[in-house]
Parts: sequence; C-alpha cells; structure tokens
Amino acid sequence: MVALISRQFLCLALLSLLSLNPRANRSSTAGDDQDQDRSGRAGRAVHLFRNFAPPTKANYDLTPHETRILKLLVEGHNYKTAAVELGVTVNTISFHVRHVYEKLQVHSKSEAVAKALKNKLV
Repeated sequence: MVALISRQFLCLALLSLLSLNPRANRSSTAGDDQDQDRSGRAGRAVHLFRNFAPPTKANYDLTPHETRILKLLVEGHNYKTAAVELGVTVNTISFHVRHVYEKLQVHSKSEAVAKALKNKLV
C-alpha cells in the first residue's frame, strides 16, 4: 500500500510540476517563455525523483500469524503442510492467506512469495 501511494504521489507531483497541457495554444514569444518555464519545472521534477527515497521496509500490517504463514509459503510449504506445521486446519491457512493476498495486493502464492522476498517481510 505504501509503495502504491508513493508512486501515485510521485506521478501527481511530476504532472503538477510540469503542468502538462497538450491543448495549450503557443505563440512564438509565449512559446519561448513556456519552454524556459517547463525546463525549470523539469529540473525540479528530476531533483524530486533523485532525492526521493522509498521506505526501507514496507509496512503491510500483517498479523504475526499471517507473517508465520507467509514465511512457511516462502520456505516452500503448501497449505496442507503449513496447516500441519502450525497445528491448524487447511481452512484456517486458506483464510489467512486470503488476507495476506489482500494486504500485499497480490493474486497468487508465487506473487506473495516474490513480494515477501523483495520487501524483506520474512
């Protein structure tokens, strides 16, 4: 969620800095002023992107149980073996994995594992 918000913020900031308006009428003298203004804005946008640091660790608000299940998935367990490992039912694992998918904004186990490894969640 944090990464998504950060990307949206950067895109909106860039568009507002550049004030992109493809329908703007440009006269010869006004065009030169607009080009200088846009190059200044472009420089500020480049500066913004260079100085922007993404969060060191994304916070997806996973519960401790969801984190344990995600760790088991990363280790290669399937739902059945994860259920045996934690002493719960397969339906419980399925319930928690569904919430992990929602929180990580993914649609499969492989996507969840990839995101967990990329963001160092486990």
